[in-house]
Formats: sequence, structure tokens, C-alpha cells
Amino acid sequence: MPTLAAIFLLVIGTIVSVGVSYLQFRANGARARETVAIALNRLRGSLNVELQSSIYLTQGLVSLIKSRHEINSTEFDAFAGDIVSHRGTIRDVAVAPGNVVAYVFPRSGNEGIIGVNFHDVPAQWRTVARAIEERRIVVAGPLALVQGGIGIIARVPVFLDKNDGSDSAYWGIISTVIDFSALTAAAGLDSADKTMQVALRGTDGLGPDGAVFWGNPRVFEENPVNLDIALPSGSWQIAAVPLDGWIKFNALRSTYFYAGIALSLILSLLVFQLLSANRALRAEVAERQNAEAEARERERYSRNLIEASVDPFMVIGPTGEVQDVNGAMELVAGRPRSEIVGSNFRSLFTESERAQNGLDRVWAESFLRDYELSIRRPDGVEVHVHCNASLYRDGEAVRGVFVVARDETEREKSDAALQSERQ
Repeated sequence: MPTLAAIFLLVIGTIVSVGVSYLQFRANGARARETVAIALNRLRGSLNVELQSSIYLTQGLVSLIKSRHEINSTEFDAFAGDIVSHRGTIRDVAVAPGNVVAYVFPRSGNEGIIGVNFHDVPAQWRTVARAIEERRIVVAGPLALVQGGIGIIARVPVFLDKNDGSDSAYWGIISTVIDFSALTAAAGLDSADKTMQVALRGTDGLGPDGAVFWGNPRVFEENPVNLDIALPSGSWQIAAVPLDGWIKFNALRSTYFYAGIALSLILSLLVFQLLSANRALRAEVAERQNAEAEARERERYSRNLIEASVDPFMVIGPTGEVQDVNGAMELVAGRPRSEIVGSNFRSLFTESERAQNGLDRVWAESFLRDYELSIRRPDGVEVHVHCNASLYRDGEAVRGVFVVARDETEREKSDAALQSERQ
């Protein structure tokens, strides 16, 4: 039983230790996730600022076209040159009245796109048509550029207001090409890779349904922190996990687990010792109770034997006090047992000195045979007895004197009657 209780307590302690370790793991995981979320939110803010600033710089060019219903190369070069020079992330700007590219800045290196009709380039027309249909800016990409490199293209549709107040008419589209590498560098994405794994998805503003275009696609499979980056149309999604990934639960790495196991072991040992001691104590108590019961049974048996004797019995202690008597002695002495026990034995006899001498002989010689004494009853009657006595021991120790006093009254009467007949 003590062993089972100790094992049970140890098992429960182990389960609790694992539970506490798991709670610690959850708390540490929540703190790690919060740390990643804070860093990722800061990164998202930086990327959003860089992206929105680059996209909306062309609004001045849109206003010029809407006010004049046209633009010439000189005006375009002035506006576009100012835009490109102020934002290092903008690679080039192109204007396509009627969806045919008329102007591009810088012109050097981009001559090949002059005169291109977006209707004839399916990959380009898809986002152009979407911008026209939705009448708002559409962000295309990131995608591989014809002139080389990876870029993001902001398609800005231009609609001219009619003088008669009818619906505005479509004039053309402005395309702003943003250098993706310059954008990520300016936003701090490149340096973020040193502290956590970051990935972006949502090509063409499709959010979580779009393809991953930056970072390791597996980041999105590792329960990352996800944040949306709003675009003029649609969104991107940025995700991050710690550089070494999320910590996996392992109770063996928790100090709480080992502390719990140590405490469980200590408590198990204490319970085992307490239960073992209690078991031993119960066994000892039971043994003592059995011994006491046996002693009471022996005492009862001895008392029955003593009470069954017709001869008076008496036990005298070392100081002369009467320790016990049987019923026959009560009858001979004419006193109840309660009155006799505890009194000095000499008070029972008419010749107290002779009685003391007899007791002294027993102490000296260990026994006494046919020693004549007379017991004085309360009513004045004297009962002549012959006493036999011996020492009685409890093991090696002498406990007192055992006296058997044979009543000689009947024998004396018989002797007297016989003598009278002879006379």
C-alpha cells in the first residue's frame, strides 16, 4: 500500500509537472509571438509608407492631364523627372493615351516600349483592363520587367470630365514602375531577415490568394504572424516567424518540469515513509492489543483457577500490603475483597508478630510449610489456619509472596468430637 500510494503520487506529480511546463511553454510562446508581431507591424508600416508614397506621386501628373486633356513630352519629362529624382524606389514612369505608350521617363534604355499597345500584351493588359473597369489604381506584380529586374507596376487610369456633365471619358493610363529591390531595401526587409524569417504574398493585390513573391513560402506553413498591407486595390500579406522557428514543446527543456519532478519525488518518499511508519505502528498496536488480550485471558483464567479453590489464597507485596485475595479468603476473613486488598497483612491475624515472622521466613527461605496462624474476623471469631507460602516471580524479578491458608476449623471440630467420644 505505501509503495502504490507513493507511485500514484509520483505519477500525478509528473502529470502536473508536464502541465505546468506546458503552461510555461504557452506563456513563452505568447511572448515570442508578441515580439514577432511588434517587429512585423513596424516592418509593415515602413513598407506601406514606401509603397504608398511611390504610388501616389503620380497624382500631380494625373491632375495636369485632367485639366488640359493632354500632355506634351516637355511637360511629361519635367513631371516624371521630378518624381524619379525624389523617390529612389521609382524606376520609370510611362504615359499611354488610349493604352498606347507615348512617353516614358527615363527614355534611355526604355525606347523599346514606346508605341506598345497594351491590348497586344496580354500579361500587361490584364491589370490595365482591371484598372479601367474598377476606375482606380491597380498594383500589378511584383513581376519580371521587360527591361530587366523585378518591379511593381502601379496602373493609374485617367478619366476626363465632359463639359456636358455626362460620365467622364477614359483618356489613358499612367504606369509607374517601382523597383522591388529598392523598395524592400528602403523598407528594411533585407535587414529584417537577420532577426526573423519574413515572407510576402499576394501578387497583383490578391492577398492570401496570391502567390508568394518574397521570402521562403514555407513561412506561411509554420503558423506565422500574419498582417495585411492595404493597396489601392486589394492587399498583400506579410508573415513572419522567429529566425529559428517557433519553439516546440518539450517538457525536458523546462526548469519547472524538473522542479516538479524533484518535489514529487520528495513528497512521494515522505508519503511512503509516513504510510510505512503508520503501517508499522498499526501492526505494533495490533500486536500490543493481542498481547494485552492474551494477558487478560491468562489473568481471567488464573483468577478462575484461584476462585475455584476452596482454600483461601492471598498475595502479599514486598512492603507487606495485601495485593489480592480470592473468594475463600473473603469468607474466612469475614471481610470483602475491597477492604482486604491494600491493607497490611498483619492486621488480619491475631498474632501479628508471628505473622510477620512467618513472612520474613518466606523472604529468607523462599517458602513456608504448615505455619499456624489465627485469622481475626470482625465479629471476634478466630479462625485457625495452616499457611503454606512461597515467593512468586515475574521472570527473574520477585514480585511478592503467595500464601495458601487452609481453614482448620472443621478438622478441629472433628478432632474435638472424636476425643469426646473416646472419653
